[in-house]
Amino acid sequence: NMFTNATAFNQPLGNWMIVSCSSMADMLNNCGMDKPNYSATLQGWAMQAPNIPVGISLGATGRQYDTPGSSSRAILTSPPYNWIITGDTYVP
Repeated sequence: NMFTNATAFNQPLGNWMIVSCSSMADMLNNCGMDKPNYSATLQGWAMQAPNIPVGISLGATGRQYDTPGSSSRAILTSPPYNWIITGDTYVP
């Protein structure tokens, strides 16, 4: 729940090393992260392959991502990583 409801938070987290994460449930729900920063976060995390943790649940209610973010999101949610990302929306 790190940034849940933190409406003033609006920074990318793509440079965070996520290899040791076990859950990100509700992490970004209803925070202030805008579409460019959320997309950059997804891109940065996807670029950490093959050191991406498997089976992560990421809460992203209210977040929007663009086309580059969509490609990165697909990497995270597909095998072998199989993340479950909930609440976000694709907005080109």
